[in-house]
Amino acid sequence: SAKIADGAIVNADVNASAAIAYSKLSLAASIVSGDIVPTSVERWTVLSDQTISGADATTIDLSSIAAGYDFFKFILQYQSDVNSQNIGIRFNNDSGLNYDEQGDKVAGGVSSLVNDTGLAYGFIYPVGSAEASTQMLMQGIIHNLATQRKNVIVHSGRGLSDCTMVCHWTNATDEISRITFVFSSTGKFKIGSRLILMGNTF
Repeated sequence: SAKIADGAIVNADVNASAAIAYSKLSLAASIVSGDIVPTSVERWTVLSDQTISGADATTIDLSSIAAGYDFFKFILQYQSDVNSQNIGIRFNNDSGLNYDEQGDKVAGGVSSLVNDTGLAYGFIYPVGSAEASTQMLMQGIIHNLATQRKNVIVHSGRGLSDCTMVCHWTNATDEISRITFVFSSTGKFKIGSRLILMGNTF
């Protein structure tokens, strides 16, 4: 059949219920951000993606985080240079006793509960036994409303060890602008450890 010349059809010529195949539309380089409904996509923005290189690191520190994010999501894959280390998270360089935590760790089929208050950082992985020989994987969500205390939900594991922790930073006046991952004692993040941080403005 005869083809319609380019530019011969305008919006008024197309019935509102017309089912036109997507493949028939020439949309190359024509879609802009305003064409996308914001709630139709998961709006996580990668804020940092860093891998430890050169030398083992005592901390992984993310500073100068922009304001305005309602939530943060992080993925941490790491290996310690020594065994039996707690992993902690600290916000805005606050080392006061302003963190609480509780959770459940399962290792070798045995469950142990953790519940502490007044800490210098929030434990996100309690003492393990083989971090120096096994890669650990951890992911977490951080709540970041300035007028509420900050909640952190973390799930981590390696092999037969699994841990879910909930931590609280009691600050209810500031947004988070700095996130630091630390060991409880002398441990270091080995070369190749990687942290990805994302932010979301729901």
